[in-house]
Amino acid sequence: MRLILACALVSSSLVGSLLLGGCASTEPSGSSPSPPSSTSAAPSSGPAAPTRLFANTQAGYFAAEPGVVLRSAAEVTRFAAWLRSRPRSGDVDDDVITALTRPRAGGEVRVAVAQNVGCSSVAHVSLAARGTNLVLVPSNTTKHPECLRANVVVAVFAVPPGLAPIDVRINGRAPSTAWR
Repeated sequence: MRLILACALVSSSLVGSLLLGGCASTEPSGSSPSPPSSTSAAPSSGPAAPTRLFANTQAGYFAAEPGVVLRSAAEVTRFAAWLRSRPRSGDVDDDVITALTRPRAGGEVRVAVAQNVGCSSVAHVSLAARGTNLVLVPSNTTKHPECLRANVVVAVFAVPPGLAPIDVRINGRAPSTAWR
């Protein structure tokens, strides 16, 4: 059963996949999302799919877990200023800010997502939409019995506005609003 599930995840996120890995120390917080059942977030030629702008599968900390949904350039600017002002900088903060501030297509929503994958290393990451829930889908995941710290996958996506409704959730949780 796990092999079939792993094959489904790999095939759904193979296009435009990011190859990264790592080691960590704690188990994932919360439950792992199941593979996408409808919309895959791997970059595609169609206008309805999210585009990955950045991913780091070995991050240690991201101040805005589980993530943020930024609907305008002004929100991106405010969030970037908040992230830079944090007393404890995340190890991927600068890369997240760079990805968020890339030129935008009309109406596009920027989504930064963070998910603890514990002692696992991840080879691919994509974003899937299930109704109003955007879920980070790690694939080609290897669980390690020992590790030094938890891996947090942090990824930034450009999402068509139709996939990020006003009441959107990230990995089943409300987006962070601490930056507002």
